[in-house]
Amino acid sequence: MDLKQLLSGSYYHLTGSLGEEHYDGIVDCIAATEQGENITILLNSPGGSLSVMFAIHDLLRLAQASGLQVTMLASGRCRSAATILQTAVPLECRAATRETRYLFHPPSVVLDDKLIVCPPASRRGFRFRKRSAAIDETYLIQDRLIELMTDHTDLSREEVIELFSGTNYRSAEEVKKFGLISEIL
Repeated sequence: MDLKQLLSGSYYHLTGSLGEEHYDGIVDCIAATEQGENITILLNSPGGSLSVMFAIHDLLRLAQASGLQVTMLASGRCRSAATILQTAVPLECRAATRETRYLFHPPSVVLDDKLIVCPPASRRGFRFRKRSAAIDETYLIQDRLIELMTDHTDLSREEVIELFSGTNYRSAEEVKKFGLISEIL
């Protein structure tokens, strides 16, 4: 995989926080790409909306199922929701530049205008004074993130839970070792 080859087809530069404009831009990129051609997502993001990340993730999986090849190259920063976005493409289509820094942490969601940080999965038995639908939703999101990382890396469920249990920065070399990316450019 080299940069010239990656940029020979369509590409989308996903930079900044994941938002609706990125979903719309990727839809436009897919629509403009012929079947069998390559789309490269250049990823430099601090994270952002989990709902947008899931929407883009699903969209990229559907694009691949319809015959498009999608490659993702992380460069600079790949943090929070952006780390999970890389699992939308096959391992052999995931790469990073040498100096890319990754950040993993417990998910947080905004529900009813309130920021809710999901307690680590290892503390699932912790009793809340007032159990709410918002807390249940954060657990569902957390379970899906753990499932995606377990299914698309070499990490066990316990290792993924540990990775998301606090603020954990990782280098491109470290994430390559556990199978989030296949190559460092």
